[in-house]
Amino acid sequence: MEGVFFISSTVKEDAGTYTCVAENWAGRITADAVLTVLVPPTFIEKPEDIETTEGNDVTLRCRADGVPKPEIKWKKLKYDIVPNDKYLLSEGGEILTINNVNKDDSSTYICEINSPMDTSFRPEFARAKLEVTRVPDESRVPPQVESLTVIPRSDAIHIMWEPPDSEQGTIVRGYILGIGKNLPDVVIKELDSNKLSYTYVNVRPSASYVIKLRAFNQAGEGAPVYKIVEIPDTDTVDSRPLDPPFAVKLQTTGPTTMIVAFMAPDGADGKVMYTVRYTPSYPLNVKLINTTETTLTLTNLKPYTVYEVSVKRTTIEGSSRYSIVSFNKTFEDAPSSPPSDPTLVLSEYSCGAIIVNWLPPAKPNGIINAYMIMYSINSDLGDSDWVVEVADGGDLTRTIHGLVSSTRYYFKMKGRTSKGWGPVSNTVSMSTGRCP
Repeated sequence: MEGVFFISSTVKEDAGTYTCVAENWAGRITADAVLTVLVPPTFIEKPEDIETTEGNDVTLRCRADGVPKPEIKWKKLKYDIVPNDKYLLSEGGEILTINNVNKDDSSTYICEINSPMDTSFRPEFARAKLEVTRVPDESRVPPQVESLTVIPRSDAIHIMWEPPDSEQGTIVRGYILGIGKNLPDVVIKELDSNKLSYTYVNVRPSASYVIKLRAFNQAGEGAPVYKIVEIPDTDTVDSRPLDPPFAVKLQTTGPTTMIVAFMAPDGADGKVMYTVRYTPSYPLNVKLINTTETTLTLTNLKPYTVYEVSVKRTTIEGSSRYSIVSFNKTFEDAPSSPPSDPTLVLSEYSCGAIIVNWLPPAKPNGIINAYMIMYSINSDLGDSDWVVEVADGGDLTRTIHGLVSSTRYYFKMKGRTSKGWGPVSNTVSMSTGRCP
């Protein structure tokens, strides 16, 4: 007699030891067979991007599940990482420690997981970016500022510059701008470190002015740069108005960044300053940036927001009107604020139910596609130990059923966009009713 045992569509839980038993009037025999179900490697923890300063130790974590246990390898870009005094790997490779990082360690690190037995499973990869910056140094004065540009007009002097070389890692606390007729520092202006332009008015026509600019920090003032300019009697007036920049293009590069590129009109040579005007379409909050380049990156923008941008140019001949406005929208980001005003109401229909109401986050940074409602009878538990219900992104109320009567429950929640979950709200609590 022959017996056949089938398992169709095997899953991980089918693995184990199976025993075949045969017996008759003469006795009984058994035979064991071990079934191993191969499971493709999957990530249960991926390494995360890290920003740090030189001299710190950095830890990247990567965990995977599968049968058999996946092999974990680390790479720096396309190069395998070999354990040494610089790179330490834990047993199994789940933790990569990089000792005493420096600028050269800034790179993309890749965690690769493979099945050690079945080569039909393709490797999986997870990437993390490590950004290492120099420790801010204020033991030395800053180096010279760069690209000092001065545009004299009959009624004003427009002054622009670029920060000192950041590769030297020296902190800049601000700038000291000195201006004077024939002599520097007759008038001295102390400017913040984020100020990279200044307009000096009430100049005298046909006079020479000396511009002196230096950066400073707590160690003192850096080496100055000088420019001498002649103020014209009158600004040159052309029968044609000064043409503005054109072909203004906006390229969104992230939730808070956007590249502005434009073209200068024909014949726009010599010293020129461009003023980039940008603002959210609503509500308006106009900001201006001066530059001498035709490409500029806007930073610190609001996520998932339409911006309008226009550009004008200023030369010794005057200023143009602003260009035609261009529009673009920043990318989504995870919410930066939790759902607003979570409130609790006892259900009228069940003593074991509480109704949770809320409003959308004040800063959703995108389209909310889900809300996570967490509740527990112990507010001290870690988030992973709270009971979770997920509501649709269009919902603003949810009834939680199956609660124990006459018991205090704690609730908190967070919202999610396509880029991830936002922060958790404050905890609110309420006791369920007493069942008759």
